[in-house]
Amino acid sequence: MTQAGDMLALVVASVTPLTPAIKAFVLRGANGAPLPAFTPGAHLGVQVMQPNGHAGQRAYSLARPHGDADSYEIAVLHEPQGAGGSAWMHGLKEGAMLSAHAPRNDFALHRGEAAPLLVAGGIGITPLLCMARALAAEGRAFEFVYATRSAQATAYLREVRALGGTLVHDGGDPSRGLDLRALLSAPAPGRTCTSAARAAWCRPWSTRPARSAGPMRTCTSNSLPARSSRPATPPSRCAPCAPARR
Repeated sequence: MTQAGDMLALVVASVTPLTPAIKAFVLRGANGAPLPAFTPGAHLGVQVMQPNGHAGQRAYSLARPHGDADSYEIAVLHEPQGAGGSAWMHGLKEGAMLSAHAPRNDFALHRGEAAPLLVAGGIGITPLLCMARALAAEGRAFEFVYATRSAQATAYLREVRALGGTLVHDGGDPSRGLDLRALLSAPAPGRTCTSAARAAWCRPWSTRPARSAGPMRTCTSNSLPARSSRPATPPSRCAPCAPARR
């Protein structure tokens, strides 16, 4: 199951276009052996080939909880101006072989007393979708908000709707994006907030009244590079992580 350096040997079982720029990849063990288990929020460190011929590594969040299917599902946004990793991934076909480090979780779901609030933006949907799917399978209540540019640019749109998620499309205008300040200003007592989004999908100024009252117990944020040249400032209670290369 493993290669040199404890790398997993994986085979691409399927490739599915989710949007014009995003593809989903289902990966299985190359020799049929069981894959290491993981918890929602985990990512794979996938080895990719860069245009200069050198190997690199990219972190792709797992979009589906570990279960009986014994496969990993990731989604990759093609970044034309990136370092080449996403372009290499988008060139893979069913049956292609690749290597990856075992799943690692630096973005775990924090479970509080109240139903958690999951906030996703753009390609940041993948770890939040995994969390939502796990919570739904456990029969636990949660709130799910997903912000994108348009329905056409929305990966996993049907899946999020089926999970009861709320979708916000800004049409390319950041002023029409998700109002994080209002959403997070007064959460339910004991609630945890977990978010992964591009800053440009969200606007920081509150123009709507808060819906609930009480202190926030935990806020975990994972911020991706903004598409706008004027990224919105995240709420002070969210400490974004460093953006990952594509």
